[in-house]
Amino acid sequence: MAEKPSLNLSLPMHSRFDRLDIGVALAILALLSAILLTLLNGDRVGISVRRFAPQGLASSQAVVQITFDEPLDPESIVGKLSLTPEADGEVSVVGNQLQWRPRQALQQGQVYIVRLAEGVRSQHGRLLLQAHEWQFRVRAPQVVFMAPVDQPVQNLFMIDPNLPETQPRQLTFSELGVLSYDVLPDGSRIVYSELGEMRTAHLRIYDLRTNSTSTLLECRTAACTTPAWRPDGNMVAFERSELNLETGAGVGAPRIWLVDTNTGVARPLFADNQRLGYSPRWSPDGTILASYDANIGGIVLFDFANNRERLIRTPQGEVGQFSADGRWLFFPKIIQLAGTTRYVAHFVLVDLHSELLVQRDLTPDNDPNNDVELAWLPDSRRVIVTRRPPEITTMQGAQLHLLDLETGTATPLVTEPDYSNGQVAVSPNGTQLAFQRFALGQSGARPQIWLYNLTTGDLRLLANNATLPRWLP
Repeated sequence: MAEKPSLNLSLPMHSRFDRLDIGVALAILALLSAILLTLLNGDRVGISVRRFAPQGLASSQAVVQITFDEPLDPESIVGKLSLTPEADGEVSVVGNQLQWRPRQALQQGQVYIVRLAEGVRSQHGRLLLQAHEWQFRVRAPQVVFMAPVDQPVQNLFMIDPNLPETQPRQLTFSELGVLSYDVLPDGSRIVYSELGEMRTAHLRIYDLRTNSTSTLLECRTAACTTPAWRPDGNMVAFERSELNLETGAGVGAPRIWLVDTNTGVARPLFADNQRLGYSPRWSPDGTILASYDANIGGIVLFDFANNRERLIRTPQGEVGQFSADGRWLFFPKIIQLAGTTRYVAHFVLVDLHSELLVQRDLTPDNDPNNDVELAWLPDSRRVIVTRRPPEITTMQGAQLHLLDLETGTATPLVTEPDYSNGQVAVSPNGTQLAFQRFALGQSGARPQIWLYNLTTGDLRLLANNATLPRWLP
């Protein structure tokens, strides 16, 4: 049988290329059309919110944080963020994060609704196309302390002062012990120094939002202690003392170091390694760090805004606390009472707003009272003074007084001579004091944490065998 001729149905080579060219052209045309539609109609996707906080229960000092997928244009946020009920605060932009920081403590138990209106713009011009809204409730402030005092190993505990019948909740479970700690002003985290092997001490962070512990800094050849939060939470100042383990030279003098809480990178405050320092204290706005330098013989104020130092001469070796408005810093001075052989301590206020650091005596030099400690109230116009009266006996303890800075009037608050009081911590709204008490002349007595209400005068026990109370707002 004769073979049938086959049909060649393939296209010529140039025809296939023509079809490919048409496909590419159509794809390019579609892309150009999409770009044109975007330009004509605007971005239909916009920027998006990745994270927002706080949620659920929050601190009375909680910072509202909204994180986007792109860096923000700061000018576009004006008038876009609101809280209901209204609260006084300051809005700022850091990269792709919008922050609102309260100027005063938020109301305990109050539910706040946060609303971010549409129209916030990224640096690339994309907009937030839909409003974002959520709510949180302000928890009651808690009291943190260290315990048990009569044991070599101490840990951090927390208690709700509104529920005195409940048992304290243990936060840390260190095998060798917590040495010192500080609470972040917004109440979200606690940084603490934990004892390690060979007398080293490391910095850890307990996060109240997740109930988890993380390592901020391992100090393998040094003791890193007395941590102090910068108020924005992005840095911690601390004392670092080299242990000289290899040479056996003993523990070195402390120096002030800084650690970035985002990167974990640590560095000394001063490039000169001969600069000593201890007791770091941050100003409320985080621009000034105060510490004591024994070599210089005074309190060093380092201003990060202009890289400038100022010095307050004082031989006492103590750094006080900044007032809430950042204007004042106190420190003690020792004076001899006229016509006597008796020495007492009084406090001096330094006006940090004055170029010459003008000083003001808190009490007259002829006042026979011996002032031991000082704690600011939030209004920066009143302080709590822990004071020993002039009638000194072996059984006379320090008592608590409320001192008005404008009038100089001292009002007794807790004056029971059988007890010695100290380590006062003022609640965020300034209505309560948490402090340590110790019963004098009682065999087997242990320090206790007590609570005093400035409004009602109520005084009650919070925790036994405990020390170093701090408020968790």
